[in-house]
Amino acid sequence: MMRLDVIWMSCGTLYTKIYNDKYFYSSLTHSVAVELNIWNFTHDKKQTISGLFHDIATPTFKHCIDFMNGDSEHQESTEEKTEQIIRNSKEIMNLLNRDNIKVEEISDYHIYPIADNDTPRLSADRFEYTLHFKFMISLD
Repeated sequence: MMRLDVIWMSCGTLYTKIYNDKYFYSSLTHSVAVELNIWNFTHDKKQTISGLFHDIATPTFKHCIDFMNGDSEHQESTEEKTEQIIRNSKEIMNLLNRDNIKVEEISDYHIYPIADNDTPRLSADRFEYTLHFKFMISLD
């Protein structure tokens, strides 16, 4: 999860002069905010953890990689390794086992509508990054 702290939320727009990004916003910060939104509305541990881990497999250029993988419409190809990454983490697996949570219950956040919904329906993931970017724009 900590590698997400150095991955920019906006698919690499920080590295081009086309966009005027003034603030670094990490995928880790986004994931924690998604988790907090889900907890606020559900108080359900499985849904909340699923929201926290929803970007755990995200590469640096996020949806640009989905495009390269031929998944520009759904932008989900980079999520394919989520379960594997969770299973390969001894620390995460110890915590899940302690709480009697199966990997399958938290590795696909699409199973929880509050975490992820198809556009135009609202979800914690979309709500967080939309609200965040609206807030950042208002700071300018």
